[in-house]
Amino acid sequence: MIPLLTVAQMRAAEEALFTTVAPEVVMQRAARGLSDVCLRLLEAERGQIAGADVVLLVGTGNNGGDALLAGADLAARGCRVHAVQVGDRIHAEGLHALTRAGGICGALDEADAWMSSCDLVIDGVVGIGGRGAVDPRIIELLDGDPLTVAVDIPSGVDADTGHIAGAAVRADLTVTFGAVKPGLLLAPDHVGEIEVVDIGVTIPEEVALASLEASDIECWVPEPGWSDYKYSRGVVGVAAGSEDYPGAGMLVAAGARHANVGMVHVWGTGSDIVQVFPDVVRSAAPPNECARVTAWACGSGVTSRDVVSSVLETRLPVVLDAGALRIMSSDSAIRDAVTERTDRGITTVLTPHAGEFTALFPKIDAADRVHAARDAARRTGAIVVLKGAPTVIADPLGEVRIDIAGTPALACAGSGDVLSGILGGLAAGAQARGEIVDVDVISAGVWIHGVAGQVAAEGGRTVTATDIAAHVADAIAIARAGMDA
Repeated sequence: MIPLLTVAQMRAAEEALFTTVAPEVVMQRAARGLSDVCLRLLEAERGQIAGADVVLLVGTGNNGGDALLAGADLAARGCRVHAVQVGDRIHAEGLHALTRAGGICGALDEADAWMSSCDLVIDGVVGIGGRGAVDPRIIELLDGDPLTVAVDIPSGVDADTGHIAGAAVRADLTVTFGAVKPGLLLAPDHVGEIEVVDIGVTIPEEVALASLEASDIECWVPEPGWSDYKYSRGVVGVAAGSEDYPGAGMLVAAGARHANVGMVHVWGTGSDIVQVFPDVVRSAAPPNECARVTAWACGSGVTSRDVVSSVLETRLPVVLDAGALRIMSSDSAIRDAVTERTDRGITTVLTPHAGEFTALFPKIDAADRVHAARDAARRTGAIVVLKGAPTVIADPLGEVRIDIAGTPALACAGSGDVLSGILGGLAAGAQARGEIVDVDVISAGVWIHGVAGQVAAEGGRTVTATDIAAHVADAIAIARAGMDA
């Protein structure tokens, strides 16, 4: 599991470190880690380091100091390094180190000439404590899309929320120090790849904010043993689809079939599903009478309130999506039923996209996705899966997971239906094994959905929801192998 530290938590970890290690030594560690990454990039891009043109965008604080010290190291290795001072002051020790190594420092209005032949830009304008937009002139300098490395966080990106208030730097790679900050995952278009440099801080053993890796997923998708049979592996009930939306139920079933369960049980409409998937069982019995089902996936393509109400009356984990969420947004009785299930210790999972979230929770500001998901979970008592780039998963106790497996390829019709089936499947398996269906079980399902999308998109292929479903088993195999896609 990857722990994510807020700015306040990172500051506290640094202060603890400073009691035993001088701040200057910690800064040197950060700068050396930054320069090592830059040297590797330059060698990969140019075939050699000597003679590379590097431009440092240097702000007024320690972030700028990190850039200057890294620039000094690059200059000592034969790079031509020019530092652009942004602001009314500059880190004195860093500037001295740079000029001593042969680097040059100038004002912002001198930077255009240096950018024309630039091989690499290091963004050290604003660090993790910064807020608000950066000087538009900085963005103009980067208009030619040079290879850009951000120091700790791209300037203009909020390190806690990923919020961008106006202009912000778009980095190809961000070198962050000590630990990943949540904003790095919440602004993927600006952050690029992420590399963490160890500066010696101690990460708390338990953090409320984290991301799951492949090695964390395996326990939720165990391989069947010789003593297993179809019911011991879990049975997911699917209450999805309708005459108006027959494909929705089929996609939920498609996702569930490969989600490590022993059986998929479709309630109500489902004759078309059985024709396509003969291993799926269809039943007209109401949910409370489906004795073998261990969890339900409900809502995709559903237009009937009675369907949602019937599923919520069970004492089993329930995943609500799409139509069920639309019904819930305007039906106080359905909303109350979700809360009552929590009071009885029964897991309910809500999976809204941004529009559905706003309809469900009009008083919650969704701009801060972590806060929004956490607040919604607290209000409803449900696990909330706020779908997006990235997807954020929160439980009522404040535990939050930010998914790192998502891909833009998931943005296609029916993708959420497949996710609903996967989540229902993992919940069914956990319930059958006597395990609690918690935020990590659901986060594992989100990870599997994302990796299935990655595999489907390999080679630049366009992706449909059926493609995602077809690669769910591949994603589980990757998790079992402990490999990040």
